[in-house]
Amino acid sequence: MQGMVLDHINPEVPKINALRDELEHFINTVRNNTPATVSSSDGRRAIMVAGKIAEEIAANAALLE
Repeated sequence: MQGMVLDHINPEVPKINALRDELEHFINTVRNNTPATVSSSDGRRAIMVAGKIAEEIAANAALLE
C-alpha cells in the first residue's frame, strides 16, 4: 500500500437511529397495510450488493493488512 494517498473527509451526519426508524416504518407499513418505501426487488438488490462487497473484502483482506 505504499504510495497510496487517501483523502480524508468529515461529512456532517445527522444524529438519528436509522435502525429504529427502519423498524418503525416496517411496523407502520404492516399495521396500516401501506406500501413500503423500498420495494422487495430493491431490497433483494441491496442484499446482493452487500454480499458482493463482503466477498470483495474477504478476497482482498491481505491487501488491507
